[in-house]
Amino acid sequence: MMMTETPHQGKPCQLHPQSMCPAFGSLRILSRIEGSHPVMATDTGCLYGLTFVTHFYGARKSILAAHLGTSELMSGEIVESTRAAIDVAAKEPGCQLIPVVSLCVAETAGLPEEMLPKRVGDAEVVLVRVPAYAIHSHPEAKDVALAALLRRLGQPEGERDDKSLVLLGEVFPADPLIIDAVVR
Repeated sequence: MMMTETPHQGKPCQLHPQSMCPAFGSLRILSRIEGSHPVMATDTGCLYGLTFVTHFYGARKSILAAHLGTSELMSGEIVESTRAAIDVAAKEPGCQLIPVVSLCVAETAGLPEEMLPKRVGDAEVVLVRVPAYAIHSHPEAKDVALAALLRRLGQPEGERDDKSLVLLGEVFPADPLIIDAVVR
């Protein structure tokens, strides 16, 4: 009798290396934007981990969050809780942008974009969907965050200079040299 190989090649489980949730990449970028007050739509565990790390590596800015416990998830109050957090963010001094960072729990339960406000007071509201089950790296999460902002706030029909360049995101020490070489 011949044994067939299992999908895990005979191993009882797969090793998953410890790493930060990829959503940290988008939260890091979004929290560093001047006038931005991020709101997270996630469970308490993810919120704690991401806000803890953001305190050290981000903009040292408080992150607001909808209360999404078991009762809110079971009763379908995700939108209401998220809208309440958006209203609080809009009252922050100098708030011009409220990125709503939707993670695994909110995405799995369903957070419909059309039920969130597009603007509250002077602040634009932009939904940024970065569930870890679909976004697998920090750079990808940064790209998703910036794409969401550009899709919602960009001006593709506006005037453009023939020779212009826009850099979004972080520039590390060697980046200016490489950017200069690419542009030339």
